[in-house]
Amino acid sequence: MPIFDQLYSLVSKSNGAKYVETRYHCRIINEVNFSNGEIELMRNVSNSGCGIRVLVDGCWGFTSTSNISTDSLQNSLNKAISIAKLLSGIKKKRSRDWLE
Repeated sequence: MPIFDQLYSLVSKSNGAKYVETRYHCRIINEVNFSNGEIELMRNVSNSGCGIRVLVDGCWGFTSTSNISTDSLQNSLNKAISIAKLLSGIKKKRSRDWLE
C-alpha cells in the first residue's frame, strides 16, 4: 500500500483524537566520489519517517518513527494518543479548543 494511503487510513482510525496530523519525510541521497579519475565511492542512501501529532481532551501528544510499516504507524499513533490522554489527566492548562 502506498504511504499516503497508509497515512489516510491511519488518520481515519484515530480513536478519541479530536485532531490528527501526520508528517511524512523521505530523503534520497545519491553520492559518487572520484579520486584521480577513478570512482572511489558510490552509494544511494534513503532516510524516511513519520511524525504524528494528536489533540485529545485539550492536550497534545507526539511520536515519531522511522519504520513506516502499517503496524509501526498504528503503534506510533496509539502512543501519541496515550501520551495526550496521560497529560490530560495531570495538566491544569489545556490547549484552547480552536478546532470547534
